[in-house]
Amino acid sequence: MVIKDIDVMFNPAYQVDVLKILTEARKSKPYSVIWPGRYENGTLYYSEQGYPDYKTYEVKNYDITCVI
Repeated sequence: MVIKDIDVMFNPAYQVDVLKILTEARKSKPYSVIWPGRYENGTLYYSEQGYPDYKTYEVKNYDITCVI
């Protein structure tokens, strides 16, 4: 199973750790996610600096594998 279009999860009003939610949910059923941002030097980025939904995630802090 592949999940895409997860942009709504990054709404700043939700104030959630999107990667944490996704990794917890994966424990019950395996899936992959198409990341709607970019990956650079071990960090996932969503949006761009200056926007309210801008987020960065250090991959080493999560039990995930990034395939580029």
